[in-house]
Amino acid sequence: MAQQKAEGARVAKDRAREALEREIRPVTNFVQGYPKTTDADRATIGITVRDTSKTPSPMPTSAPVAQVDSGQRLTHRLRFTDAAAPTRRGKPPGTIGAEVWVKVEAVGNGQSAMGPEPGSLPSHCPVPSPQCPSPASAFSR
Repeated sequence: MAQQKAEGARVAKDRAREALEREIRPVTNFVQGYPKTTDADRATIGITVRDTSKTPSPMPTSAPVAQVDSGQRLTHRLRFTDAAAPTRRGKPPGTIGAEVWVKVEAVGNGQSAMGPEPGSLPSHCPVPSPQCPSPASAFSR
């Protein structure tokens, strides 16, 4: 009996809070958007004081590991994992994506049909640079 009474009280409290939040959000949004509202005013009435400067994310501390799945004809699926946690599926913390570079050349230019040696640069790139980045996959921000 006491358990049911406590559960009912909690549900009533949650519903009352949701109703109050629905009513107060438009007022809070107005106050936040009003140009003469200062951060001190926001702090005084207990609403969020927005951060005006962006906090940079830290650089990843480990490298990506790419695995190529070529289970379907003419399809290569790349799966990236974190070198620090290879059993965990996902990118290292602080990363948002990956860059993959592909170079397709005609056979008969002195290279094998499989392309240049892994890690080598295209023939027009003597050293890695912004115009000729490394061909390896790398996480980017």
